[in-house]
Amino acid sequence: MDDKHFFKIVFGENLRQKRLEMDQKVTIKKAASLTNLNEDYLGRIERGEKLPSVHTIFQLFIGLGISIDEIFTEVYMQIEILKKNGTNFHIHK
Repeated sequence: MDDKHFFKIVFGENLRQKRLEMDQKVTIKKAASLTNLNEDYLGRIERGEKLPSVHTIFQLFIGLGISIDEIFTEVYMQIEILKKNGTNFHIHK
């Protein structure tokens, strides 16, 4: 699996988990409204089908009140675990 594809999946899963862990389990429809994003597009991000731009990532985090540090730390930790388990994943430099 290439870097971009893997990152899309891990990022999307973490975003979805954070959305569902919010105080009132924000629906995807409500999340789309809060972030000014299309509901279908947001769903595609969460399913790892789309990699959002930096601008869209900020829209998501600001609109949903998610900590940028928190989600990227979790993504990084998941990548490290997969590396330790022998998953062929690396960041191209």
